[in-house]
Order: sequence, then structure tokens, then C-alpha cells
Amino acid sequence: MGSITEQHFADQQALLDAQLELWHSTFAFIKSMAFKSALQLGIADAIHCHGGTATLIQIATKATLHPSKTPYLRRLMRVLTVAGIFSIAKNSSSDDGDHVYGLTPASRLLVGSSQNLTPTLGLILNNIFVSPFLDLGTWFEHELPATDLPLFELSNGKNVWDIVGHDPSMSQLWNAGMVADTRFLMDIAIR
Repeated sequence: MGSITEQHFADQQALLDAQLELWHSTFAFIKSMAFKSALQLGIADAIHCHGGTATLIQIATKATLHPSKTPYLRRLMRVLTVAGIFSIAKNSSSDDGDHVYGLTPASRLLVGSSQNLTPTLGLILNNIFVSPFLDLGTWFEHELPATDLPLFELSNGKNVWDIVGHDPSMSQLWNAGMVADTRFLMDIAIR
């Protein structure tokens, strides 16, 4: 009788594990969007400017956020620390239980000049590159037109070169991203 109960428990656990895997896949985009927000707000720079660790208030101040956004910044930082982008530790110089956030090896690549990948990652996470993936299922459902356009072109109406060539802000973003990536890789290749 015990083996039937054990098998039932194992089956139930397998179902819960499967559901958990589906939830992880469904909400995986949150990490990317939280990371994109961190890039836009300059959170790594804010931490770096305070010597490598900063409180939430220091980050909010440096990022020029309205004080009403501080509770939401705490939630954003929770996502980013769980993802390993930033570290978190108890603030030893504070009695109120406040935490300090620090740079990790990953977030150190978002500060400085020679190995700063912020422009590259900002380019990759730009809406023009992210939004085509929202239509991926629809793209698969329909027969391709005779021109066999890639998903990017179908979503944006132009190829990447037309967009970069005709939109000065996109051109600047593209060039900055390519320069940052090249600097990073060449620095490694030369060493």
C-alpha cells in the first residue's frame, strides 16, 4: 500500500515540477525587461559612483527617481539580484535593516570605458529588436510571401540596414553598440 502512496506523491511532485518549469519559461522575459530598465536608469553607474556598493536611496537619488518609485525600485533590484546582475548584503553601518547593493562580475561590464557593454546590450534590448519575437507564433502560422521576408522585416516593415540608415537615433545606437562590442572583444583578443 505504501508504494501506491509513494507513486502518487511522486506523480504529484512531477506535476508541480512541470508547472514550475512552465512558469519559469512564461515569466523569463521579466529578467530581460528588468535588466533593460537597469540599463536605462544607470543603476550600475549609480552603484559604481558610490564606491561599488550603494543603498537603495543612493541608487534612486543618482538615477534621479521620484521618491514614490523607491518601493518599486526595491522590487526591481530584487529581480536583478536574484538574476545575479547585482549583489545584495546587509548594510553593516545601518541599524534599520537597510541593504546595500553591489556590482557583480556581470554588472562590472556595465561601467567604465574600455569594457562597458551597456551600448551593446541596450541595442539588443531595444524594442525594434525585441518586438519581432512577440509575433513569432503568428509568423509560423502563415505561409511566407514570395519574398520570404525574415521576421524582423515583417515586424518592422524594413530591414535593419534601412532602419539604421534612415533613423539618426537608431544609427547612433547601432554604432555605439558595435563599437562597445568590438572594444570588448578586441581587448580580450589582444591580451
